[in-house]
Amino acid sequence: MDESVSLTGASQKFRPKNAVPGVVISKFLLGTAVKLTFPYDWNWETSFLCSGLLSATDPVAVVALLKDLGASKKLSTIIEGESLMNDGTAIVVYQLFYRMVLGRTYDAGSIIKFLSEVSFGAIALGLAFGIASVLWRSFIFNDTIIGISLTLAASYIAFFTAQDALEVSGVLAVMTLGC
Repeated sequence: MDESVSLTGASQKFRPKNAVPGVVISKFLLGTAVKLTFPYDWNWETSFLCSGLLSATDPVAVVALLKDLGASKKLSTIIEGESLMNDGTAIVVYQLFYRMVLGRTYDAGSIIKFLSEVSFGAIALGLAFGIASVLWRSFIFNDTIIGISLTLAASYIAFFTAQDALEVSGVLAVMTLGC
């Protein structure tokens, strides 16, 4: 199955790829630029924390441009989903540098462990909430109000359970719940 999506009237193809490495590279490049150019006496952790806030992308202008160009709805959906994944990645990296600014120390192995636990823990929690809400939803017949309420409640509960109780990424948990 070809996963490429063509723009209407264009011969170029867009192949969706995982942009997580791009977000991480962007954060480190921006953090380096912040450290070297800002007139503050920030340490590296604070500079990377600032870059975590600044490097998240927003697809609103891109999606509006694609709509004006007559691009397919599928391409817009892919870009919006990729942006949500970028936001989740940005929050996970932000959490890492926030903890570093508060005084925690990490070596390379513990950084990989932290990123894996926060990311995969969120995905596992999102899957658990998604399966539970689908099973619960199967008992609700022809009642859209209860179905919508269940969907909203599952999303909020998954986010706050992930973010506050388990200290994993709430955005990644809700994104996985919705898949």
